[in-house]
Amino acid sequence: MTIIKANGAGDQSLGFYNGVATQSVRFNQPSSSYLYKSVSDGTRTKSTFAWWMKRGQATIGSSNIGEIFCFGGSGGGGSQSSGRITLEDNKINISQEDSNSVTWQVITTQLLRDHSSWYHCVVVIDTTQGTAANRVKVYINGNKVTSFSTATYPSQNSSTRFGLNGVNKVGVSEASGNPWSATYFDGYFADMYYLDGVAVSDSSDVISEFG
Repeated sequence: MTIIKANGAGDQSLGFYNGVATQSVRFNQPSSSYLYKSVSDGTRTKSTFAWWMKRGQATIGSSNIGEIFCFGGSGGGGSQSSGRITLEDNKINISQEDSNSVTWQVITTQLLRDHSSWYHCVVVIDTTQGTAANRVKVYINGNKVTSFSTATYPSQNSSTRFGLNGVNKVGVSEASGNPWSATYFDGYFADMYYLDGVAVSDSSDVISEFG
């Protein structure tokens, strides 16, 4: 599968990567596809997520949600108390919810709605940073995102739900301990990484480590 970036409106991907992804997995929304793994406590102040994705058409819409990562806690990883990375309203949304209340949230303004292209995404969480805006960083196709529709950051040195023990999922969130049907991702993932205790420092690290 050759990864070729489109030159459509809002894309910054032309020429970023023209190699081949040798492995990918399809998440078919009608089939309720997802992955899960039970994990023990991680570092919880520093983590890096990176992945390639190619969207299907099922979740491309103004009100649709496509879950990427869901890290849990109480309720076995339920959305009532969890750390989540989603595609919502075609934007990347990183958030933490505690007892059904959003405690912090970062949402990009860039729309990722081209289902003919692969996107490369990196999310870096580092609550030890003194500057609030450095505690959650987002890169899309090698470019650091600087425009956000919502930007409320975690408190300094706080322990997030990313890395908390529980049943963590790729491709769906949960509600009351069960998969939340409204959040199934539709499309393809390749080369997904979760690095516990690691916060890559800049775009050159993103490209060299995950490009």
